[in-house]
Parts: sequence; C-alpha cells; structure tokens
Amino acid sequence: MEFNPYSIPLIISLTAIFTIGLMTFRHNPSSPINKSFFYFCLSLCFWLFTFAIMYNCKNEAWGLFSVRLGFLSVPFISILAYYFVNQLLYINPVPHFRKLLAFAILSLPLFNTNLIYSGIKQEFWGPYPIAGKIYFIYMIFFGTLFLCCVKMLFSHMQKMTDPKDKYKHQEIKYVLLAFVIGSTGLIDFIAKYPVRIYPIGWLSALLFIALIGYAILKHQSQENELLREEVTQTERFKAIAALTSGIVHQIKNPLAILQSFNEHLAVKKDDPEFIKRYQTLVPKEINRINNLLQDLLALGKPSPPVLEPIDPHKIINEVINLTSLQNEYVKIQKVFDPQEAILQADQQQLKQALLNITLNAIDAMPHGGTLAIKTFTIPLPTKIIPSKKGIFLIEISDTGCGIDPIDLPHIFEPFYTKKERGTGLGLAITQGIIEKHGGEIAVESVLNKGTKFQIEIPIYELPFS
Repeated sequence: MEFNPYSIPLIISLTAIFTIGLMTFRHNPSSPINKSFFYFCLSLCFWLFTFAIMYNCKNEAWGLFSVRLGFLSVPFISILAYYFVNQLLYINPVPHFRKLLAFAILSLPLFNTNLIYSGIKQEFWGPYPIAGKIYFIYMIFFGTLFLCCVKMLFSHMQKMTDPKDKYKHQEIKYVLLAFVIGSTGLIDFIAKYPVRIYPIGWLSALLFIALIGYAILKHQSQENELLREEVTQTERFKAIAALTSGIVHQIKNPLAILQSFNEHLAVKKDDPEFIKRYQTLVPKEINRINNLLQDLLALGKPSPPVLEPIDPHKIINEVINLTSLQNEYVKIQKVFDPQEAILQADQQQLKQALLNITLNAIDAMPHGGTLAIKTFTIPLPTKIIPSKKGIFLIEISDTGCGIDPIDLPHIFEPFYTKKERGTGLGLAITQGIIEKHGGEIAVESVLNKGTKFQIEIPIYELPFS
C-alpha cells in the first residue's frame, strides 16, 4: 500500500455520505423514505470505499480485485435510488422491483471476471479500472434507471397543484435537482474507457446525497410543524367547545330560576312569601350572571398589568385581612421572609390572584383548619440574567379536603370546578395574571390532607416591559 492523495476526496465523500444517511435515518427510523435513503447511502459508501483502496494499492492484482468487489454495489446503487424515489412518491409496491433485483443478483458471479473490468490502467490521479466487454450494459442500466427516476419525479411534481402539497412539492423539486446533479457521476463510467477524463463521481455523489438529505429533513420538519399547528388548532376548538359548554352550564341554572319566577309572578304577585323569595333570589342570580360575565371578560380580554414598585408583603397582609372574615374557624399563619423585596407588579391584579387562591383554601376548610402563607426570597447570580436579581416565592397551603389526583391536572382550565356555586374561572384568571408578570404557579395536593400553591415572581433590577 502506498498512500495516494487523490484518494482523500473519496474518503471525505464516503464519510460525509454515511454521516448524512445515518443522521437522516435517526431523525425518523420508522419512515420508509429515511430507511431507503440510508440503504442507498450505504451502497454508495461501499463503492467509494473500494475505489479508495484501489487508489492506494501498489499491487495491481489487489487493486483490480478491490474495484471488482466494488462493482457488486454498482447495480444496487441504481436500484436503491429507484426504490428510494418510489418510497418518496408513496408508490408501493415498487414497479418491476423484483425483476431489477434479480438482474443485480445474477450479476454477482461476474464481478471477478474480465467481462466487467479487464485490467488496471495508470492515469495521472492513479490506478483506474478498464471496462470489460459487457461493462456498457451496466452503464446503460444505471443511466436508464436514473433517467426513469428523473421522469417520475418531474411527472409527479407537475401533478401537484394543491396548495396543501407545497412542502412536498418543494421536497420533490430538491430531489429532482439532486438527480440531475448526480447524473454527472456517469462520467466515471466513461473514464473506464480509453478516455482521459478525471472521474468526479465522488463529488457528484456527495452533492447528490447532501441535497436529498436536506430535502428530506426540511420537509419532515415542515410536516411536523404543520402537525403541531393542526394539533394546536384542534385543541383550540376543544377549548372553545369547553368554554361554550361551561358558559351554557353556568348561565342555564340562574336563567331557569328567573324564568320560573317570571312565570309565577302574575299569579303570586300578592303572595308576601313569594315576593320575599323573589326579592332575595332574583338579584342574587342576576349578580351571579354578572360575576360570570366579568370573569369571562377578565379571562378573554385581560388588561395588561400596570407595573410599579410594590411591597408584596403589604399586598399579602391585605389579602389575609379580607380572607380572615370569610371563616372564623380557620386559623391563619404567616411567615414572611425578613429580607425586603420590591416587585415590579400590578398591585390590583396580584391581589386578585392571591385572593382567588386563599378563598379557595377557605372553601376547602368549611369546618376549620390552618391556612399558612410563607414567603421566600431566592437570590440569583447576575450571570444568568443580568437584570434579574432573584425570585420571590409565595407559598399558600391549607389543611383542607385536598384535590382529587384526577382533577389536579385540570384545575387551571376554564370552567373546571367541583363547587356548586363556582364558575371555575378563578384559577384560570390567577394563572394568567402570574404568567403576565413573568412568573410561574405550581400546585401540590393530597386528598383529605391539604393543598399547597407555590407562586414564583421574578425580582428585577429595573422595571421590565
């Protein structure tokens, strides 16, 4: 063996082709397109590998045997290219595939005879095989299959007029261009005859594979994006359906009560007991509908927070004062971080968010319990986010009935409630408020033991916008 620098491009090419093929295959191993493309890449790699060995063989007999061994892949390269195109165009079963495969298998015994390569000639780039008597058959076979692939791709592309197929159209267009570029590799066939022309099959193969790999990965990424959009759209429709159902359910009962009173009003207008109930229940149900509409407005068109420097402990104390009036049997504990923290927040919105959580906690303890509110200030290194000094953590826990594990993943969904008089919008609004402040909210709960909410709000050096 004597190293020939002209073998370097072949080695680089086969390494790159194998990498592209493997990367494409691993991107989606279950895809027939990706699998067939990988097999095609392997056949090209084998062909390039045997020719790289020949370039470095000082012994002519060993060099000849090496390229004859490489010939085993020649008919399979064109067949696998044809198979790949059929997979790309979703044509299955592949037409004439068994006949083509039989031709390639019948060619195998000829690989080490003078009919394929009759010898080795010396060119300026090194040793190169001489075409045998029937070698031209494989050149025609190779070229015909490549031409067939080009025709199939072009014909299929012309038929794609649906705007929905624009990404597939682009993929096929790239693959068609790749086949046109790859066809220049036929020069390698001509170089095996008495023609002094440098074989550039390694370059054609590399450009060919790179372009196809790009087309496949780009198209599949676009398909995934479309799929995500479709899923998002479906989820959006589901959310709208759930929202509509929730509105109907929440308004139906008050309207039924109002309708019932209206139907009996003419008959029972002189009944003092009826009038008393009318004056008590009707305003209550009207307020219920009004509150629902206000919550819907807050959820659907939330006003942007008006940020200003606030003391969060002051807001929490106000919430505690309001909450303590709801149930005298609930004991409230507060443990504040002694370190002073100033947040850039909307005072009213933050107060509303905390009030929604604490009122839910009170409702979960109708016979009494403990509501604990704790705060923590967690400093952050300025290297992470220069303007972000730390995180202000608010922990609100109760010893109430807890939340069923089945219900826990859904508590922030609009209208998801197990309360008879609740709208199911409070926590959805709360989550929106916290997220608009750049924060996060999490919940843990154990049935019949209690629930704990954790709210994280960033502490910024400067007001953020």
